Amino acid sequence: FIPLMSGQKKPENEWELRWQNEPALFDRAILRNFDVGKPVIAAINGSAIAGGMEFVQGTDLRIASETARFGVQEVKWGLFPAGGSSVRLPQQMTMPRAMELLLTGDLIDAKTALDWGFLNRVVPSGRVLETAYDLAERIASNGPIAVKAVRESAYACVGLEESEALLRETSISRRVFDSEDAREGPISFLEKRAPVFQNK
Repeated sequence: FIPLMSGQKKPENEWELRWQNEPALFDRAILRNFDVGKPVIAAINGSAIAGGMEFVQGTDLRIASETARFGVQEVKWGLFPAGGSSVRLPQQMTMPRAMELLLTGDLIDAKTALDWGFLNRVVPSGRVLETAYDLAERIASNGPIAVKAVRESAYACVGLEESEALLRETSISRRVFDSEDAREGPISFLEKRAPVFQNK
């Protein structure tokens, strides 16, 4: 990808020509400025380095194997991590930790990434997908309108003053409270049964 974008390599096929001529294709591939509108769970069972790390930064929840490694190594090669790392990483861990990764190009192991707040869980290699699916099923059992709105609100309110964020949250939450699902949830609770959400 880098040789194509820098002009060091000429496109040799239609796919490479698209990569060169459509920068938005790269953005979508690593979830940069591209929101799928629903929770995205990363199941990492190897290394997430450079573009792989930038893809992980575009996810909501992250499960990694004990052997996974993470890093933004572009500076080691005189490159810029243009997939969003200089913007997203400082929002996803403390600034000093983010700067250490961004400026040294060092790799960190899964335990360190968990300790730094970048991951949700670290599990044995054979349990990464199982754990991610379990998390997905728990989310999917909730009200879909509520899940989508809570996710939207969490991202929309990042960086806003509290008073402005609370107004934004109220605006987003109204769509949930006006839904049929919002009526079904409390009724099912009172009737001591699982809710049957209709996404309406």
